[in-house]
Amino acid sequence: MNRPTPAPPRRGAGVRPRRFSSLQWNVGAALRAVGPSAVPAVCHLLINRDDAVCYRAVDTLSSFRTNDARGALQNLMFCVKNSKELSFRNRVALCIEQIAENDPNLLVPMYATRLEDPDRYARQNAADRLGRFGSDARASVPALLAALNDPSGRVRCAAAAALKLTDPDAAAKAGVP
Repeated sequence: MNRPTPAPPRRGAGVRPRRFSSLQWNVGAALRAVGPSAVPAVCHLLINRDDAVCYRAVDTLSSFRTNDARGALQNLMFCVKNSKELSFRNRVALCIEQIAENDPNLLVPMYATRLEDPDRYARQNAADRLGRFGSDARASVPALLAALNDPSGRVRCAAAAALKLTDPDAAAKAGVP
């Protein structure tokens, strides 16, 4: 009796591979060994359909010296905005923080983007971080104003506090006590 062969599981159906293949590990190690000139190639890996490859690309960018990896910031911001997986967005955000070295010109746009994250903890953290930059985060005022209407009370409170530190006049106009 011939039994039908079960269909293989769909790739990319929300399940990440549990292990990196030795090829993926070796490619990541080789790109790190190449150094800064490998940043464009690593950036290209960020759009791969295989989650493990994307994770490895972020890890590889994190291993470069800060100035060497700055060319990847635009690609990393794309990942923060468009990835459906929270853990990947968080890892990318950490990589951006490492590369930016507390530079508000580089971090404020990322935190403003994270105010729209589906996860309330990511939104709250973004508002808290924006508040730490004070007036250096003025570019985030429109995003903070929008966050005052967030469904989460904690996000609204964090956005209000950040807005008062960032732009007290805008906070007063918005009715923030």
